[in-house]
Amino acid sequence: MQPKTLEKRVEALEVLPARVDALESQIAEFRAEVRVEFSATRAEMCAMGAELRSEMRSLNDETRAEMRLLH
Repeated sequence: MQPKTLEKRVEALEVLPARVDALESQIAEFRAEVRVEFSATRAEMCAMGAELRSEMRSLNDETRAEMRLLH
C-alpha cells in the first residue's frame, strides 16, 4: 500500500507546476484588470472634481454679487 500512496503523491506533485503557472497567469490578468479599472475611476474622479470646482466658483461668484447688492 505504501508504493501506491507514494505514487499518488508524486503524481500530484507533477501537476503542481502547471497549476502554479495557471494561477500566476490568473493573478497577472486580475492585476491588469484592476489597473485599468482604477485608471478609469481616477479619470472619472478628476473630471468630477473639475466640474465641482467650476460649479463652486460659479456659485461663489453669484454669492459675492448678491452680497455686494445687499451691502
